[in-house]
Amino acid sequence: MADLSSSSTASASDSHHLQHTKTGEAHHTDLTISNSSGQDVVLGFSAMTVQEETVRHQESTDRGTVPLSVGRETVIRRQRRWNQIDSGWAWVIMAAVAALSALWNDGYAFSLNILFPVFLDRFREGDSNTAWIGATFTGVMLLSGPLNGYLINRFGARIVCVVGVVIAAGGIVAGAFAQTLTGFILTMSLLTGYGFGCVNESNLFIMVVWFRERRSLAMGLMNLFSALGQFFLPNLIPHLLELYAWQGCFLIVGGIIFQGVFFGLLLKPAPEAEHAKRRFDIRILKNWHYDVMLLSNFCYHIGFFPVMMYIQSRAEQFTAKKEAAFLKNIIGFADLGGRLLGTILLHFSGRFRMNKIILTAIVEAFGAVAILTSIWAKSYETQIMFCVAYGLVWGYNYPALGIVLAEVVPMEKLAVACGFFTFAFGLAGFTGGPLSGFVADSSGKNYVTIFLVQGALVGGAATCMFVTGLAHLRARTASKQLLLISEDSQLRRSD
Repeated sequence: MADLSSSSTASASDSHHLQHTKTGEAHHTDLTISNSSGQDVVLGFSAMTVQEETVRHQESTDRGTVPLSVGRETVIRRQRRWNQIDSGWAWVIMAAVAALSALWNDGYAFSLNILFPVFLDRFREGDSNTAWIGATFTGVMLLSGPLNGYLINRFGARIVCVVGVVIAAGGIVAGAFAQTLTGFILTMSLLTGYGFGCVNESNLFIMVVWFRERRSLAMGLMNLFSALGQFFLPNLIPHLLELYAWQGCFLIVGGIIFQGVFFGLLLKPAPEAEHAKRRFDIRILKNWHYDVMLLSNFCYHIGFFPVMMYIQSRAEQFTAKKEAAFLKNIIGFADLGGRLLGTILLHFSGRFRMNKIILTAIVEAFGAVAILTSIWAKSYETQIMFCVAYGLVWGYNYPALGIVLAEVVPMEKLAVACGFFTFAFGLAGFTGGPLSGFVADSSGKNYVTIFLVQGALVGGAATCMFVTGLAHLRARTASKQLLLISEDSQLRRSD
């Protein structure tokens, strides 16, 4: 394949040609195609985007084919590296990440809700102060994304994951001996939160680089299996508290979390990642496709998840308290269904030529419509329908967001991109609750106003995702045209 970063012009008799111009560090590519009337139509594209998309297209279609000028040994080496992606050890990686996620995201983090009354009873600092345990834990875990992305680039996902497990387990064990709320926040929330951030970032990165054609299937299966963690630690911890009291419970949980070291050691680098440049390049933020997706991620999380806080209290206006409380269980079951649905849709989207980014935008738009129209759900049956729709969208996005991120970002920038992506999630987590609380207080807890605002935010997220999808389609179409032109030019030169 010809080098698209250098100037290349087809012969004057050709019906199309490429022209490159350079302004500062930014490259621009003009693709000129003669239409049926003999007029030249000029299409302008970012050279960086076109190059990245062209390479991505070459990789996904040729699976290791290289220019004719490359030696036979190089071809064989590249083919061997390609053969390891999506098969063999990649599935061991998937199982290890699923186990880590089951213990962490869907296990321990899910258990904090159960432990909140225990924290209140032990420290007797009131709800508002005690709530900083979970807020600090979540904030540090997610806002440390850019730092963890740098560390993964520098040291690799396996080392960062293992160190994160040790830090997190150490924080839990140290928290067992904390005598004050401040000490507990510094140990369990700060240390454990950062350790979780290291593991989460490593999990996302390693899954994306080890899978390519089967990425949707692998991400979906991983999220399905990790959901089993919701039934393990949250049910085990109450028994541990009853049998071994506060300190014994946290010492045992710390030991369980420490077992993640074994799974972390399985996360060996992918063949392609070993050859990628390891640098912390924040120029990824100059990719407007990625920036719009970041905005979409922020709007989605700031709008979608705070809705959960008001589902039960709103339902209590129309039904008994016990039935209203059961709605969260319905969301949980629908969440599992959404993960399964997302796995199927994303895996088979290629067969139906459906762009994964646009598909995700459609699902998020469905979520926005569900939230907005739920203001007319004034019976228990319609509340159930809303919770099913809400849970399906929630579950779908578990595997989807990592997959669509990999569609936009080249692999050598993926660790940094994942870091900022997680940071946007964390920022939304910090601001989403207070924002929805402000709306609730300002409106006198008018649920119509609350759900309209939250639905509008999710609708904005869907719009941003849709814009990114359309731009991505345009870039891929251009890259295919450029690839055909460059191959044609190479064949002409070889003749």
